[in-house]
Amino acid sequence: MDKFPFSDNPKNEVKILLCIDEARCLISSVQNDDCSKFRLFRRAMRHINWNGFFVLFLDTLSKISNFTPPSSADPSARRDELKFELFHPFIRLTTMDIFGKKTVDPMETSEEDPIETSEEDPIETSEEDQMVQLARLGRPLIYSYFDVKRKAPFRTQTALIGLVSLLKIKLFGGESSFQGSDMSSIAVLSVLVCLDFSPQSKIASDLVASHMATSEAALSAITDNETLICVLQRFNETLKKGFVDAGPRGKVVARIILILAVRSIQKTKQWKSIAITVKQLMELLDPAALNLKDFEDATVAFTHFIPITYVPEICSLKKYYQRRCAVILKRNNPGADIMIPVKLAEDRYSYILVQVKNYASSDRNADKTYPESGSTKLTSRFVFRNSDLKDHTEQYITLYWQLGFEGQLSEVPPIRESKRQKLEQKQHTFAHFGLDTFEFLDSSIKKELADLLDAFISPFDETWKFENEDTGDHWSEDHIVAQDPLVY
Repeated sequence: MDKFPFSDNPKNEVKILLCIDEARCLISSVQNDDCSKFRLFRRAMRHINWNGFFVLFLDTLSKISNFTPPSSADPSARRDELKFELFHPFIRLTTMDIFGKKTVDPMETSEEDPIETSEEDPIETSEEDQMVQLARLGRPLIYSYFDVKRKAPFRTQTALIGLVSLLKIKLFGGESSFQGSDMSSIAVLSVLVCLDFSPQSKIASDLVASHMATSEAALSAITDNETLICVLQRFNETLKKGFVDAGPRGKVVARIILILAVRSIQKTKQWKSIAITVKQLMELLDPAALNLKDFEDATVAFTHFIPITYVPEICSLKKYYQRRCAVILKRNNPGADIMIPVKLAEDRYSYILVQVKNYASSDRNADKTYPESGSTKLTSRFVFRNSDLKDHTEQYITLYWQLGFEGQLSEVPPIRESKRQKLEQKQHTFAHFGLDTFEFLDSSIKKELADLLDAFISPFDETWKFENEDTGDHWSEDHIVAQDPLVY
């Protein structure tokens, strides 16, 4: 560093940049004093008179976007002609997946020689290896944090535990644990099942600004039923208030059920993002699904859902699997709503297709297109007619779910023979009717899911019933009926 401490710096160039990460820690007060750690830090910085010394505060929490308190609450403030302006948020990051293509050292792979790995060729041996590879994908600072921790006097496992704990804090908006707030509940569920928010909604901006999405942290957050029920109840309330557009209720409940199936299988596992067998998943969803010899060694690995706006190709299956995501097929895609990637063997991938209906009826034929909608209209040729997947030669599984069914029924959809359409021999079909079909779900959770299937905006809902004399707010069912006598 020339001419330290930079007294000669006519162009006012930045010579030293001090970055304070996780800056939320500076918000808290020092012991019983009202003075925050930030104000103490600012006082200390005033003693540094170097021209070119610059301090940058970093965090994923929006409430620390401006540390400077109002002048009325800042006794140490001085009149300053300079205007304090915030930096624009970083949106386009070209560094995503930068660690996905890097030499892996022997510490990770337990091999004598370093191995080149990438998103296209992941190294998945032990559970820890799978987690390390996942940490390489996405935001580079996540892997950087882990890499520093494991090179300290910590082991890989301890570093991963610390990383997941940090990601939980970021998911919960800076809180160390789930507090049951509406925003934290929506954040957890939106990460797992993919919820749609209007970009004009304050919820959307708050989620992006203060709740960092990480599926491993979200799955770890709902390991107990109490937290899960709280999340579902808060979500139900926001649906009834019209703050969230979850799309057709049956489809979002289907996604929740699939995530809860993974949660149930991984309940005793330390890491929630590791692969599970197709046999485990299918036996949980349908204990009678035992004759799946073609999937004896097949695995699935999904912790969240992503929406796509295109028809997937064969090459897409491996990418979905490696990123641990199931797919919400594009709007109005023929036949199926959901696709779960399946790994049959090395470089052999297939899928599970799910069609979701929500007819509130005790008649399985309330869907006039059944059983074709659960069989011939779930074939690869019908669902992927504009993709090379229509000629995919691997075995695959199809699920037809009628969630609004009053009762419980599981069957293999009966096939009506036709000269033009016949069931493909590589297709394994199953049909499930009613929430009670899924025996692994607790009764209290089924109750919340049933409420979600029926959720709609209503002025008579409990969420709207409030009285506030100061603001003149007065809820009255009689007044609502009087104003709309033919509606209610």
